Formats: sequence, structure tokens, C-alpha cells
Amino acid sequence: MIIEIQEKIEEAISSGQEIQMRECADAISSTISHLSYFPDRYFNLILDLLKKEAFLKAKSSYHFLFILELGNWHTISEKQKEELLPLLNNSYGLFADWMSCFVITELLGECYANEAALNILCRLKKTEAETPRSLVPHGFQHFITDSDDPKLVKKAYEELLQMKEDSSEKVRDEVNEHLRIVANRGKIPY
Repeated sequence: MIIEIQEKIEEAISSGQEIQMRECADAISSTISHLSYFPDRYFNLILDLLKKEAFLKAKSSYHFLFILELGNWHTISEKQKEELLPLLNNSYGLFADWMSCFVITELLGECYANEAALNILCRLKKTEAETPRSLVPHGFQHFITDSDDPKLVKKAYEELLQMKEDSSEKVRDEVNEHLRIVANRGKIPY
């Protein structure tokens, strides 16, 4: 089954078929949904995809990142999470699909929610491309609203405030939106 899915993914990437990309991701998700662990063969497939330029340029790459997040995060082993984290960092600014960057900020801020992930978000806020940089505030907002670690919450809030000085109006607008969310939830850490 894994070879068949790999072939279909390669075909979908080559042809630019967004529906086929989603169907492949759905097939993987449905296969692992009833398991209490994330099988290495599927996890490694996703890791391999994150290393491929053609995948990073595909319009629907985010579907494969959703597999990691939606209901499956608890099945990913600590070892797998350690393997994934640097790939999320390295691939972030290379995605052509903005939604992939959005999902990565959720994975970092909501799922990982640790110091290593926060440090990556701090680096990603310096991403040259405007759209990926404009999604970083979303990750900081998750740290602020969802984390139980006051030190990380404070650092995430300070980093988010620093982004108010970004040269891009789009980034500043996103920062202001996420600061509103933080305020509305009563999560300002001071």
C-alpha cells in the first residue's frame, strides 16, 4: 500500500492535481486513524516529502501536514517529533502553499508548544518572504493562549510585540489581529 500511495503522490505532484493530493493524504490519515501509534513507514514518507522541492512547491502540500496535526499528534512518538522539528524549520519558507506555513505555525505553537518550537518561531519571524512571515504571529498566539509555561508565554508575547515593528503592513496587521485574540481571551501575560 505504501508504494502505491507514494506513486500516487508523485503523480499528483507532477500533474498539479490538488484533489489527488488530498485523496492521498486522506488515505494515509484513514489508515492510521484507528492506531495508537504513527507508523514509521507513513511518518518517514511525510519526512521524505518535506525534503523534496517539488512537494514544497505543490499547491496542496498542507494536506500532509494536517495528517500530523488532526487527531494524530498524540500518536507521534517523541523520537518522531524530534526528527520532524528541524524539517519544519528548514522547509517553512520554501512552501509555495501558504496553508502549509499556517499549519506549521500551529504545529509549533499548539502541538509542540515547547522551548525548541518557540525558538524556531523566533527565527521564522525573520523569514524574508512576506506571506510566510505574516503567519508567524499565529504560532506566537497559540503559545500565549494555550501554553501553561509562564516563561514561554511571556517570551512569545514579547516576540509578538516586536513584530509590530515589521516593515510589512500585512505582517503588522496579522500581529494586531493576534494581539486582539490574546486580549479577548484575557491572556496578556503582564
